[in-house]
Order: sequence, then C-alpha cells, then structure tokens
Amino acid sequence: MEYIHDPLPPGDFLRILTIEYHGINNEPVVDFELRSLHDDAPLAYTAISYAWEDHAPVRRVFSKDGRYISLSATLSAFFDSQRSFCRIWVDALCIDQSRVAERNHQVNLMGQIYSKADRVLIWLGPGDELARRALGMLESGQPVKLHHKNVRKAVLRLLRCPWFTRVWVIQEALVNTTVLMSCGDCVIQFQSFADAEGTVLNLGNYTQNFKSSDPSYRGINCARQIVIMRWQYQEHGHVPLTFLLQAVHQFLASDPRDFIFAIRAIAQSADLLPEADYAKTEEEVFQLAASSILCSGRYVDLLALCGLGPRELGMQLTDSNSVTIKTGTSPKLPSWVPDFRFNSQHEPFGYADIASWNAGGPYLGEVTVSGHELHLRGQLIDYISEVGAVIRSWNSDSMCEVLEKAVEIASTRMNFGRTTVGEKLLLGCGRQTDLPESVLAMIARTLLLGIFNDGNQLEEDHSHFEDVLVDLRQSIELRQVGIDGIGDKLVQRLRLRSDNMKMFGGENGTIGLSKRMTQPDDVVCLFPGCRFPFIIRPNQGRQSLSPTSKPLQGQLIGWCYVDGMMTGEGLNSELKRTFVLT
Repeated sequence: MEYIHDPLPPGDFLRILTIEYHGINNEPVVDFELRSLHDDAPLAYTAISYAWEDHAPVRRVFSKDGRYISLSATLSAFFDSQRSFCRIWVDALCIDQSRVAERNHQVNLMGQIYSKADRVLIWLGPGDELARRALGMLESGQPVKLHHKNVRKAVLRLLRCPWFTRVWVIQEALVNTTVLMSCGDCVIQFQSFADAEGTVLNLGNYTQNFKSSDPSYRGINCARQIVIMRWQYQEHGHVPLTFLLQAVHQFLASDPRDFIFAIRAIAQSADLLPEADYAKTEEEVFQLAASSILCSGRYVDLLALCGLGPRELGMQLTDSNSVTIKTGTSPKLPSWVPDFRFNSQHEPFGYADIASWNAGGPYLGEVTVSGHELHLRGQLIDYISEVGAVIRSWNSDSMCEVLEKAVEIASTRMNFGRTTVGEKLLLGCGRQTDLPESVLAMIARTLLLGIFNDGNQLEEDHSHFEDVLVDLRQSIELRQVGIDGIGDKLVQRLRLRSDNMKMFGGENGTIGLSKRMTQPDDVVCLFPGCRFPFIIRPNQGRQSLSPTSKPLQGQLIGWCYVDGMMTGEGLNSELKRTFVLT
C-alpha cells in the first residue's frame, strides 16, 4: 500500500524522513516524523538539495508498517549512497505534492527549513569518474591547474551536473552556513568549491569559444552566480533584488512560477514578491511581481529585463537547449513584465554598474499599473530610421555585414561620406588618416557598449581598438575573422557584450545598440529612475518629439545603449510625456 500523508497541522510543521538500513543487502526502511520549526528540542536533520530531473518512479522503499514510497532515479541513487541511519528533509517526499495548499505553505517555509537544518547536503548524483575526480581535486585545497587539459575537462564535466542550473538551488546553497557537496561517495565542503582558486570565477577564460547551448557553458554561468550570491547573502543577509532577478534568467525550473517563489526568502525587499501560490498561473505570478516591484519606485531598472526582444532571443536560446516551455502562453504577458521562461546570458545591470550608467536620472514617482498596462512618464528621444546587421561573432560573413553597416550608420551621423569610408574599409585599406577618429570612436563605443572587459572606458585605449577594427575588416576579405588570432580581440569582446544585438541610427542623429528585433519607426526613450534608454514599438502613428498630452502607447522591445546619452546627457524635464506600455 502506498504511503499517504496525513494533512499537516496548522503552523510551521514539517515532516522529517528517517532512513534506517537493515539486512544483508542493507535495504532502507523509512518513516516520517512530524516536527515544528520552532521546537525547543534540536531538529537534527539534513536538508537535501538536488535536481528533480525525471521524477518518474523507478523504485519503492518500505516503511516499518509495510507502506511504500516511490523514488525517482535521482533519489534512488541518493538512498544507495547512504549506509547508516539518517534524518533528512527532501521536498519530493516530505511535501504532499498532491495538496496545493500544503505545497504553498511548505514552499513559503523552505527558507527556514534549509536554514534551520543541521546542514545542507548538495546531491549531484552518482556522477562519473571525471566528475568525482574534479570534486576530489577541489577537496585537496590545492590550486586547480585549469591550463592542464585533463584537469579542465574534469571540472567542466562536474559543472554539467543538472544541479547547477536548477533555480531552487540558489536558496538552498545560500541560507545555511554548513553546506556539503556530494558526488557519488565523494563529499566536500561547498565552500571548498566556492573558494577553489581558478575554478568557477576564472573558468570563463577557457570557455569563450563555447556556444550558449553547451551544458558546460550554462553550468559555469549558473555556478558563478551561485558563488557570488552566497557571498552577498553571507555579507548582507539578502541578495540585491535586481541582481537576483537578472541571475535567475540563466537557470531552469520545472515549474516556471518557481522563478519567483524560489527566491523570495533570500531577496532584498522580499515583500515586493508574491508568496507561493500554485493556484495562480505563470503569467499571473510574473505580472504580480513586476507590478509590485515597478510601482514601488525602488527598482524601475527591472524594465531592463523586460520586452519583446529578450523573449525573442530567449526563445532561440531555449530551443537550442532543448527545453520545453509553453510558448503559446507568452502573448498573454505584457511587454513590461519579464518572462523568466526564456533564458538570457545578458547581464545589463553589470554593464550599468561598471560604466556608471544613469540615462534616466532620478525617479519621479510616476509609475502605475492599470490592468495589463503600465503608465509612466518619460521622454521621447528619437525615431529610428535605419538598423544594422545582427552581431553574430561566430560567423565571419555576418561580421563583415555588421562592420559595413556600422560604418554607414556612424559616418552618416557624423556627416562623413559613407561610400568613401565603406569602400576603403571593404578593400582593407582604411587607415587612421582615412577614417576620422570621431567616426571610429563612435563605432567602437557603440559596438562594445562603451565598456572594455576590465571596465575602463573605451576612449582610454581607442587607438588600439582602431587597429583591431581595421585588421578585422582586412581579415574579412580572407574569411578569417577570429581565426589564427586575426580579429580575436574584437570578436571576444563582442561575444561577451553584444552578440545578437545590432546597431541603429535615429532621425535626429542618435546612434546605439539594441535588441535584434529593433526596426525603423521604433522609438528611443528615457524613463526617470531607470539607468537605461529603451526601445518602444508604438501602437499608433508617429508623434512629435515635442511634449504632448496624448500618451504614446506601445510595446517595450528592450533596453538599449545610446552613444553619448548613458549618464543623463539627454535628460530634459520639459519634454516629459506619458507612456503606456502594453
């Protein structure tokens, strides 16, 4: 007979699973204890952090009275890895998943459940020899020599474990001071993993040629985020809300509502996030969170994670990673609400921090929500008149088109003959004397968002970048962009900053970089309290740049970089108007 849980009593009660091992075959025998999180007696249990993966039952284990519970392949392997009595809390078994009310209640307690445990055990699975070898190297405390191919291969294999990409593990790895990481029979302190010199935070130096669909690439990014957020949580007792919302875009969830529910216990300003309620749809949860955050006025920057552009790109990334999502429900979500079902590797808040962006100036208390509409005051900067080619740093032909169009857009807006410049660069004979410094600097700043890898402003080293640009254009003739070292510097920087974006030019001289779905007649605008300019696609005809009482209604495409306007240069309080985002 299958084990059926009795309902939990009101309050902060939880079930703790006890496992004993009996007989020649060391078969597990299970039972459940009912405890309160505020019991005077020590709770003495281990909270398990693992990846659900395929939760189809593969095995039954029995209680003393003959009832059984079903185990997934992941949990079956975990049971086999234990050989002595233990008391654990594991969500799949200790929560009655069939009762929505209980699931809501227990999910809202999970921050406490993991923080009050004696320890948290990260179960990566049985692993293979390479993954276990990597964990052993990390346990030694010795520097991990990533320049050795075999060492690097082992660490990358470890980071392919699905645990690293599951959104719930962020909270589970942060809230307890004693966290262990286990792969097969190898167990280490999680802090050893986080502290290991040259692993998570430096491994990116070896993966610049990885595509986003590579599981190791995703694992590295997610592991890096976990390590950074654990440090933030230990230092401050919370993780900055916008950083957290940006980070979860790189993770996966079997239930998309968990992108919000899984982070509430660790978020700064957690009161702005809705409590777990699985009776609500994905769209309702996302919109509730966005409405609360934006109307608070504290985090208007959230709009940088929103728009049709990130969804369109996220759809491509999601498809390439073979992740199934309900794409048919996306149109129900307003463009000003982030859709966490679509992955993104872009980190706009990092760019804004490095370069001290503040395009929109201070918040003026003018954000409201009415139904599915977001109403806010802002400034219309320009109408887009032409767009460049999409940056695809992996493709030399695409890069040829990107550079040709970039020269046209920039030289036109600097009143420098586009045909002359384009022809000279195409022939590979463009030199500093042919291409004015101002045009070259504008192209360089725009393509790289005005930022070098080390955070220095581009102007400090633009003469070096000029050589890179000319060298790249010459290399295009040989179809060797990024091959044999030719054009490598530019390509690597574009890959980090600007892949899948494209340059645009405005009717009134603006030049910038934006989401790839940007098109002519889209508008560039600024919103007070937000550090980024934005692209909006109007629902109606064109409006004058001068102030008007008629609201500009449209859909948000996404944030953009506008050359010469990222630190408030374009602000004019007399030109404010109402925008209605749908």
